[in-house]
Formats: sequence, structure tokens, C-alpha cells
Amino acid sequence: MLIASSPFAKFFIQDVLYWKQTLVKVQEILEEWSKTQRGWCYLWPIFMSQDIQNQLPDVYTQFLNVDTKWRQTMNQTQATPNVLECANQFKAYENFVHCNDTLEKVTKSLNEYLHSKQLKFPRFFFLSNDDLLHILS
Repeated sequence: MLIASSPFAKFFIQDVLYWKQTLVKVQEILEEWSKTQRGWCYLWPIFMSQDIQNQLPDVYTQFLNVDTKWRQTMNQTQATPNVLECANQFKAYENFVHCNDTLEKVTKSLNEYLHSKQLKFPRFFFLSNDDLLHILS
């Protein structure tokens, strides 16, 4: 941060360091948040299909846990739209990291399921995962 290196900042260096730390924390939260949002937006329509829910019940349960946390976070954010208050209000960073880890596991399991279908029907190798999901659901 440029202000921290300024010679004029020595009189209020504690405030400068506080804001630097706070803004870095908010940046990390927003990066994890957007990663969670991308993963949730990709997987949500897939797991709203009853057929996929029935074929992958354990994976669907994992996704539902993330979905519940995501919706709680969005409700809390709507109630507290100030980004600084929202970031400090709950364990946002830890929750988003956990959600991202779970979403990666869900995506990996989904890809393994699709690969098993491709092995049974070799023509499925010529389809994208999205097209294959559309066919299977």
C-alpha cells in the first residue's frame, strides 16, 4: 500500500496498518466468495435434476450442505450490505474455503460419474460434459 510507505503516514501509521490489514482480508474473502459463486452457479442446475439426485445421492447431500451455507450467507449479506460488517460478522473466509473444497469434491465426483457413463457408451466421449448431463437427466 502506497500510503503506508509515505513519510507523512508516520503520524497515523496504526490507522494505516489497520486499514491495510482489513482491506487485504476483505479482498481474500471476496476472491473465495466469487469462486464459491461460480461453482455453485455451475452445479445448482445440475443437481436440481431429480435424476441426478437419485443417481448420486451422497454427492447431492454434499452439494445441499454447500447450498444451505450459500443461501445463509446471501441472506446475511442482504441483511448487512456493508462489506466490512459482513466480512467481520461471521466466519466468511473459513466458510467459503470449506464450501470451495466441498464443491471441488462434488465436481470431481460428478466428473467420475460422467466418465463411467462414457466408458459404458463410447459415443459419449464425443460430447461435452454439459451435453452429456443434459442427455442423462
